[in-house]
Amino acid sequence: MSGGRVTARVRWWRGAWWVFAQGPGIRTVSGRRAKKVGPTEEDRTQAEKIAERLRHAGTPTGGALTPLPVDQMLRDWFEAHRATLKKSTRGTTSSMIECHLVPYFGNRDLRDVTRADLLAFATQKVEEGKSPKLVGNVLGVLRRVMNLAMQEGLLENNVASKLGEIVGRLERSHASEVRQVDSWTREEVAAILDLAREKEPRAYPVLHVLLSSGMRRGEALGLQWRDIDWSRHKIHVRRSRVRDRTGTPKSGRARQVDMSPQLEAVLRALQAERRRQRPWRDPDGWLFTSRDGRMPIGETVFKRSWQRLRRHFAQRGIRLLTLHSARHTWATLAIRAGKSLRWIAEQLGHSDPAITLRIYAHVLPDEAVDLSFLDFETSCSKSNSVATGKSAPSRAIAQRREVSE
Repeated sequence: MSGGRVTARVRWWRGAWWVFAQGPGIRTVSGRRAKKVGPTEEDRTQAEKIAERLRHAGTPTGGALTPLPVDQMLRDWFEAHRATLKKSTRGTTSSMIECHLVPYFGNRDLRDVTRADLLAFATQKVEEGKSPKLVGNVLGVLRRVMNLAMQEGLLENNVASKLGEIVGRLERSHASEVRQVDSWTREEVAAILDLAREKEPRAYPVLHVLLSSGMRRGEALGLQWRDIDWSRHKIHVRRSRVRDRTGTPKSGRARQVDMSPQLEAVLRALQAERRRQRPWRDPDGWLFTSRDGRMPIGETVFKRSWQRLRRHFAQRGIRLLTLHSARHTWATLAIRAGKSLRWIAEQLGHSDPAITLRIYAHVLPDEAVDLSFLDFETSCSKSNSVATGKSAPSRAIAQRREVSE
């Protein structure tokens, strides 16, 4: 190292390619940093890129670091990764950057952002009326940028790595009660379906799918007739319609959902009606379509039907829950029916049953309390109790009363 520059070399060591760097930008006790990349040729190429970035991190005049302004890093990341984001999330991510992160952090150096700064940002946003969940999503974008900077050797550590802890504490401190997922009862579900059949017949089959399968709204709106496996009584979830754009499900994976006899009857009736009204249409087209049958039903159109339906809930004794509560209702009813958590997680599309357990632990049936394992009477004391007609605990209680008297 000379002239304040950062030096970086790529070496094969212990079965993998490593980057060894030394200089003013490497903030360790020894001034030297080693980063393991991987064993493949692609890892070697990545290691060379990291080393090249590190070599340009310092200048010959005093070793000053190349600035890493937060606003520029966020925008560069978004432009580089926008192709990997779903179309429905690009606008949301851009809004998070331009409306929240950039106005707060500006052109501050990314290396100077501390955990206290993140907490101050989160606190300010919550005080402005933003939900802790939104704050967590916004800071999640910054965390991804910091992770990338670490991979490229530009950042020593990621202060946003334990973001969930920050948001969790913030949510608990501002909450007036413990939040639990809400769900309708079986009677309320029956009333909702009857009301939909009467008031919003075009929305009725969609609601039946949501309440009978646990699908997300976008997954239900994205169904096509070729996704229905009539012989095996299953529905294949392959796509999702969000903001009138078709993409993959939230989990990024396809799954199969079991179809109840009642739901199958509703879908068969819908298919028969569709063939009678528009026999020339594609038989494998969308389940839920616009009025002319040419396009899938618009998300806004369905939302309006749902809002009109909700206006009648109070008259029918139905609680005003959100549409997403249909998913929670299905899961709650399945748990109370004794279905296994693994099966429920597969139906919902959760990657791990632990996620299902964390969300729905409060609806698990209470275990019958059997405290016989705390009966510490010995066989001798039991035989004495038979002879005297009193158990050992009963005699002890009687003795205590005699002493007190």
